[in-house]
Amino acid sequence: MPVAPMQLLALEHGREWEPVAALGPDGVIQQGISKRGPAAVFRIAGDEVFDMSGVSKMRCERDRTLRFAGTNLAMRFDERDALVASDGTRIYVRDSGEVEMALAGPTRVMPWRVAGISPGLRRSAELLVFATVASINWH
Repeated sequence: MPVAPMQLLALEHGREWEPVAALGPDGVIQQGISKRGPAAVFRIAGDEVFDMSGVSKMRCERDRTLRFAGTNLAMRFDERDALVASDGTRIYVRDSGEVEMALAGPTRVMPWRVAGISPGLRRSAELLVFATVASINWH
């Protein structure tokens, strides 16, 4: 999966875009803005996502399926490159950087955007969004 610098921004107070996560050129996903600075939480290397201790969390297979390590869970990149799961979860980053997401409900445009997106980086941008949302459950 190709990586390039990009940031996930959230609209704060209806007018200011604030960074909440970033993907570095080295594939490291950093999250959180605090006095201590952002924390590195995941790393994309090739077709795998690792936690910072080096444990594989998911792998993208040739058929565009993301398999979660140690589980039967999987998601898939569909024909538009949206990241989808059988339970209706869907994440799609538009060319404009706007984030469409469905989590237990209809798809809606979130008050988020990905800065630095290009069509060739869409899957990595969606992994940045997914990792940001899912990191709470993996720590």
